[in-house]
Amino acid sequence: FFRCIARTMVDIAAATVQVKKAAAPRMVSGKTSRPSSPEWMNRTNNLLKQAERAHAVSTDLRDKAEKATKDGDRRTLQQHASTNAGLRKKIAETQALKRRLTERISCLSDEMAQLTAAKNSAQKLLTDNKLPLRMAIKRERIRAKMPPPEQIHDGVERALHREHADLLDSSTSLSNIVAQATEMLRKMEQCRQALTADLNDKTQSLQRDQECQEVQNNDAATATAMKSFAIVKDQPRLVNEEPRYLVQKSATLPEIWRKSSIQLMEESERMEAASAACRSQIMRSVRTMANQCQLSAGDVQAALKKKVNQASDLQSALLKRLQQINEEMDNLQQQRQQLLINLQSKMGPLQVVRERLAIRRQRPNRETVRDQAEEALEGELATIRASIQALEEKLDRVEQEQRRLSNTRHSLKEDLALKTKALQMERRCLELDPDNLSARTTCITAVPPMAHAPRPPSDCLSNISSLSSMASPRKYPGPPLSPRFTPKRAPRSAARRG
Repeated sequence: FFRCIARTMVDIAAATVQVKKAAAPRMVSGKTSRPSSPEWMNRTNNLLKQAERAHAVSTDLRDKAEKATKDGDRRTLQQHASTNAGLRKKIAETQALKRRLTERISCLSDEMAQLTAAKNSAQKLLTDNKLPLRMAIKRERIRAKMPPPEQIHDGVERALHREHADLLDSSTSLSNIVAQATEMLRKMEQCRQALTADLNDKTQSLQRDQECQEVQNNDAATATAMKSFAIVKDQPRLVNEEPRYLVQKSATLPEIWRKSSIQLMEESERMEAASAACRSQIMRSVRTMANQCQLSAGDVQAALKKKVNQASDLQSALLKRLQQINEEMDNLQQQRQQLLINLQSKMGPLQVVRERLAIRRQRPNRETVRDQAEEALEGELATIRASIQALEEKLDRVEQEQRRLSNTRHSLKEDLALKTKALQMERRCLELDPDNLSARTTCITAVPPMAHAPRPPSDCLSNISSLSSMASPRKYPGPPLSPRFTPKRAPRSAARRG
């Protein structure tokens, strides 16, 4: 527009100069030819026509300049209004995207906080499972040291193996869950950083658009713009073209710009949905595993208490049976002593009968007759020997019963020692309960007392030794046997035949 006006003004100035040159008088030197009257008039008319044509051109150029100025102003105003409308639309769209991005970042941050809490609960359960796992391994090692006869596949062993397997499975699952949650949080953090970067870009772009909207076409803008013009022959002229960075076109289209932000928000929504599903799965798994571990620990505790009760009952029964056997052996020992006393009491009459028979054998041959006295002495001797034989058979049976009871007592002592050691180990396993702060007190109160007087487990072996001392053979005082005669027992085969 300004260039068109400048060219028009240049043309007008050139026509004016030509008219002035034509109207100026010419200096005639020497011999000149004078124009005729028609020529003089034609020249003047030609000059007038040229002036009229210049005036017409100037008038036309002035009209065109005014029209061009009005058209330029109108187009400038329209373009300015269109630019303002585009800025307002872009500002509104940017503000809407900024609100959505802010909302997405807030929702994603909340979901990340909830997922972090779920991951922390899984991590806490994984850490808490280490102590029960060590307890289960410790209990298995303690029970592995039991005597071979007491190493049985009972309910405690099954419960311990099941608890050990459950704890290992839960630890593996929890480790996978924690790793999955960590990876999910890493991706969500990347998505949040991308959203934050896009939000920062949108904020800066919004500020620039608002600054553009505040810049209006006024006198201050005109004064600022005139600084970029140069004055050539009292007229403003552009020095050079606009800088390249001002007229360079942006490479990103509005659809792509809008689509990139929408894709980020959709990605964050998908990430949030996946995180919610992962979080719910983590919470369900944590609750299930916690309940399973509690049930397994409860089963182990119940099995240990039941085994301790059974072992205590068996220990009480063994102690009671040992006491009965010791009493029976004491009775047998008394009976044996009484039989020995009875045998000793038969030695006197037997010796008397033998001496009488020996004395009567010293009679003369004529007097050696089988009279009534001899028959009586032989009958008395047979009766005494039969009585002695019966007493010896009874003594054999008593001693045989004593040996049987001694073997039984030895077996009971061995079994009692094994049961006592196994009971101590079972109680050690029961005291390793991690959920019970006063495990020893609870263990003592949880195990029912034994049938006899209550004693700590460490006193069982002393009880065995005391019972063994009670069951040892005792020496009873009695009249000594005659040094001249020691009763001879009949052979066992003969005794059995008799």
